[in-house]
Amino acid sequence: MYLVLAFLKRAFFHQTSYRLAFALNVVNMLVGVISFVYLSRLIEAGDTRLLAEYGNNAAAFIIVGTTFSSFVGLALRSFSGSINSEQFLGVLEQWLMARVGLTRLVIYSTFYEFLWPTLLTVVTFTMLALVFAVPFSPNLPAVLVAFLLTIVSVSGLGLISAGVVLVAKQGDPIAFTWGVLTGLLSGVYYPLEVLPEWLRVVGYALPTTYGLQALRRTLINGAGLGEVSTELAILAAFGLATVPLGLWAFHAGFNRARREGTLSQY
Repeated sequence: MYLVLAFLKRAFFHQTSYRLAFALNVVNMLVGVISFVYLSRLIEAGDTRLLAEYGNNAAAFIIVGTTFSSFVGLALRSFSGSINSEQFLGVLEQWLMARVGLTRLVIYSTFYEFLWPTLLTVVTFTMLALVFAVPFSPNLPAVLVAFLLTIVSVSGLGLISAGVVLVAKQGDPIAFTWGVLTGLLSGVYYPLEVLPEWLRVVGYALPTTYGLQALRRTLINGAGLGEVSTELAILAAFGLATVPLGLWAFHAGFNRARREGTLSQY
């Protein structure tokens, strides 16, 4: 029993020594509870009032939302995750000796992380349509444009997160905060109409809200590029702002960690 308690104590101190990461995990648990509360309100209200725009297709609405959420999370965390992995393995120094710049190496290292989930998503949606008769009417060119613009716009924030991780090592407030806002206020699991009015205002200020709207309309309703042009323009504008900012933040984090001599520490 003494050894068990000793290991528990060690694990507790290990977790709490990264105070930012520990606090974010606690908040993440609370956010999950809130999400299920609003999802229950959607179920109680019934589909007719809230999902009429999508043909009362609750299954497709939630499936597109959860898939979208997973890709947003990937775009936010893949770059910082790549840095963390190389720090943990102790090979970040070898990266720095390559003739290719660190930014390009980090971006290239995430390609497979996007490719494999994309293939799984295509297979999953095909099975849902053919086997379980979940109705989709995809406009493939419009779906592709909406998907790419969404990923690019969020990837700018992912680069900012990577810059933070180079300095903080553990805990990523940028990816965490944006992931929480997306999950709660972008309509991933439920329409924004379920939320109080003051939260809806915040939701409509998030570009991920428009990315999800564009993907749902192009996947479920078969909307074309012209019908989602407003959403696409918002995503493009956000990407033009966040990608240069993300590249600057990544290099700023890299230079600070190098000055402090902590670049390869985990």
